[in-house]
Amino acid sequence: MKMKRYIYALVALLMFVSPLYAQENTTGISFFKGTFEEALVKAKQENKPLFVDFYAVWCVPCKKMAKTVFTQEAVGKYFNEHFISLQLDAEKGENVQIAKNYKVVAYPTVAFIAPDGKAFHHTLSPTAPILPPSLTPLKHSPRPQPLTPMPQDTPQ
Repeated sequence: MKMKRYIYALVALLMFVSPLYAQENTTGISFFKGTFEEALVKAKQENKPLFVDFYAVWCVPCKKMAKTVFTQEAVGKYFNEHFISLQLDAEKGENVQIAKNYKVVAYPTVAFIAPDGKAFHHTLSPTAPILPPSLTPLKHSPRPQPLTPMPQDTPQ
């Protein structure tokens, strides 16, 4: 009986400690660890635009994107090569004002921001394309509208 308790205690300890020693995810997007301002400085130094994922901790689609999209090897390869990527909890501290500055009104919102701090594209919907159609300045991507039947598809 005593041996069983030791085994349970060991298993519980390993379950608690093992995540602390887990390797950092090497696939997917490598998000910059730091503030928005520090990310902008790095973007200027590397002459790359910022990719910013504005999220909220309670946002289920945000969590799904973080788990299923941002961890994909192909996505990581492209974004790590072309962008300085940053995740911001838009409801925490100074990030609230940053989110307001970039007109974040829903989650998840992803934004592509030039090294000078000017947004050239942002998307409010997880179903809209994540990459900008071009690198020309855009004010805003509207939410996708429901499809309407073509005239030949309407019942007569």
